[in-house]
Amino acid sequence: MKWYVLQVKPGTDKEVVEALRRHGVTALAPEEQRLLRRRSVWVTEPHLLFNGYVFVRAEYTDHLYYVLLGVPGVLRILRADGRPAPLSDAEAAYIVCLGWEMLQPSVVRRLPDGGGQPISGPLMDLDPDTYRINWHRRRAIVTLTILGDTHDIELSILPAPPVGLPPAPPAEQTPGSPAG
Repeated sequence: MKWYVLQVKPGTDKEVVEALRRHGVTALAPEEQRLLRRRSVWVTEPHLLFNGYVFVRAEYTDHLYYVLLGVPGVLRILRADGRPAPLSDAEAAYIVCLGWEMLQPSVVRRLPDGGGQPISGPLMDLDPDTYRINWHRRRAIVTLTILGDTHDIELSILPAPPVGLPPAPPAEQTPGSPAG
């Protein structure tokens, strides 16, 4: 089975995933607990990493084509050379790593050169050359290749305390966001 990318109407990602799962199709819309600064306090909110895109794993057939396009919100299947294009094994592996559960921010220790060393979280699985850290915004900008095109996605980070100090308290949860 291969992974394919569907373009969906913005804001319908979660509904499309649920509808596809009801049809027996494995579908993902990766999301994270995004750190945001509100009224001088860091809070977290759920945030889709690829807004407007859903990833599906299936054996591609004519029947599947009609199932996918019959789901409300699905606009098209991404193609290459006029045919639905599967993700490469490396692309699929990283999407799967991002997609099965709500991602928590990576804890990152600041290095003297301004870079960062991940201590936990999704950045642990990446080559440091594939991301850069924006300490002010608490983001790692990750460069991914999907179907031959380069894309930057942002993942939240928590700065690790200097060695010997206790960790900072977690960000507050906004009303309605999951605890944890």
